[in-house]
Amino acid sequence: MIGRIRAFLRATEDSVCDEARPTAHGTALITLSLPAVWQLNALRVEHGDAPAREVAAQAEELQAGLLHRKLLVPDENLGERLAPELNGMGWKATRLVVMALRRAADRPPVRGGGEEVDRRAGAAALAAFRAEQQYEEHPDALAQLEEMDERFSRLVGARDFAAPPHRNDGCCRLF
Repeated sequence: MIGRIRAFLRATEDSVCDEARPTAHGTALITLSLPAVWQLNALRVEHGDAPAREVAAQAEELQAGLLHRKLLVPDENLGERLAPELNGMGWKATRLVVMALRRAADRPPVRGGGEEVDRRAGAAALAAFRAEQQYEEHPDALAQLEEMDERFSRLVGARDFAAPPHRNDGCCRLF
């Protein structure tokens, strides 16, 4: 199940970026049409023997015209191996947790906390969250992130959920 989720993430990233280019240590996701979108302008490190210094140098070369540097390391063991040296070079490591429920639910879902909302309401909730982030370097970052959302939605469809449903307190988009 986790393998299928990771394959889905790879395939959708490759499809919505402007170019997915093989590199010595994985795949470069290049989306110069959306330069503020880190997720679509990244080096995805996919080979377990990748040395941290080479990966960092490759990211520097591939992302030279951008205001950020971004690595995606889908393999947890590879990420744990690379993180200490990359941290020492000034990189910040964050984790994306991929989970799958492998058993039957042990209780019924709680009703009333959240519900599916239309695309406009979901987009408004995401925009409210993103507006709280720091995007001084890219004044059009919010518009670029909305375009990224549209690309993903056109490719695989999306359903928006909010809690509570008629305020911008919390939301998620399921693809």
